[in-house]
Amino acid sequence: MNAFRLSGISCVAQVLYLVTFITRYLDLPFVFFSYYNTAMKHYFIFATACTVFLMLVARDTYDSNHDSKWMFLLLVPPAVLSQFVNYEYSVIEVGFAFSQFLEAVAMLPQFVMVCKMGQAEVTVVCYLRMLASYRLLYIFNWIYRYNMEGFYDGISVVSGTVQFLTYAVFFALFYNGQHRHRRAAADPVASPPLRELPGPVGVPGSHGAVGDGFPGIGGVPATKGTWPWMVSLGERHGTSVEWFCGGTLISPLTVLTAAHCVRGKQADRLTLRLAEYRRSATTSPDRDGDSDAAGTAAVRRIVQHPLYHANQHDLALLLLRRPAAVGAAVVPACLPPPRADHTNATVHLAGWGVLEWAGDLPDQLQDIELVVVETGPCEDAYRAVVGFEGDFPGGFQGTKLCATGTEGTNRDACQGDSGGPLVARGADGRFSVVGVVSGGRGCGNPKFPGVYTKVSEYIEWILENSE
Repeated sequence: MNAFRLSGISCVAQVLYLVTFITRYLDLPFVFFSYYNTAMKHYFIFATACTVFLMLVARDTYDSNHDSKWMFLLLVPPAVLSQFVNYEYSVIEVGFAFSQFLEAVAMLPQFVMVCKMGQAEVTVVCYLRMLASYRLLYIFNWIYRYNMEGFYDGISVVSGTVQFLTYAVFFALFYNGQHRHRRAAADPVASPPLRELPGPVGVPGSHGAVGDGFPGIGGVPATKGTWPWMVSLGERHGTSVEWFCGGTLISPLTVLTAAHCVRGKQADRLTLRLAEYRRSATTSPDRDGDSDAAGTAAVRRIVQHPLYHANQHDLALLLLRRPAAVGAAVVPACLPPPRADHTNATVHLAGWGVLEWAGDLPDQLQDIELVVVETGPCEDAYRAVVGFEGDFPGGFQGTKLCATGTEGTNRDACQGDSGGPLVARGADGRFSVVGVVSGGRGCGNPKFPGVYTKVSEYIEWILENSE
């Protein structure tokens, strides 16, 4: 499935095309024109059936969340229309008319899917361009046959014209949107805040400062109050909760995390602890009058990046049911400017990951200091490892950030830190989440820096999908 990626392809559209080909070639067992004609008809049916099979059975790259199942209703109008508009009321002719009408609208689910995702992979765009070019040839075929043979097929002409117009409208809207997105991405002005917040954004509480000290593999217990945007992700199983990843509060209603953390999860089973410090504690005050977590939050919706696959585009948003109570204990982290480069910057990481490979998960929040290194050498190191293309299809593509311990240390993210924030302090003292823990090879291996999703490459998507 890594070689044959189906990310961004609509399964609904492929099923509609499969039905189109089957009903169009009902005469295949009875009519023979040429070996080429027969072979191509079999190929259309077989290739489309294989695509549908891969999407439904080997689902690694198929994103069903953005595919509109209700669009199977597009089968109804062609079925009704073909009963009245056909060249002969027979199974074969009605089936042929039905296939013509259905083909006119079969690509609509694909167009809707691309619009819902807001972007498309190169493979999808090339696929749609080639189909549109192929449909354009229909016009030349109609003109040629009408002038040379006096042949005119009204059903094909009307259906083909409708189909061509849908392609034209889609590409006009799609490329207009891409043009606006490129202009927005090129704007050097920092991203606007998601909404006005009661208190300083990206500023730790009064208990301490991020990065007070970081000796040892995997970090040391963080000072309470230094990570007010830190979120612990848990999944309810009956009366118990399994804590599995970290996240970052970026607005009162939005938490940023890694897509691999929430893949296959149900929003109504997730529970979040805001400004979490000690996972075993309740949210009630401790003996010092402070709470080890500012509160819990329920998730209304999971928004996974539409192009997420393997370790690529490993980003997701959790939209909360109710706004977090932003104040001294809970403060959202800032977002970095679009396309910001933090190479050689000192950054800080927090999480509940193991302190050594295959070790036990700590109860208290840990933090460490890291340095962002150049992505090129980092990617080269990972390319030398077997399975790189499976983990990072197409390479890092400028959407990854690598960070490692300062000279002489082997600090790194490890098992259990996934989804957590890598933050950088700005000149104004505010902290921005520049990376999201995504992957790596082992823990603390100086040859393989930790790999993070580069948040500054996704500012536009984050702002469009946050609340």
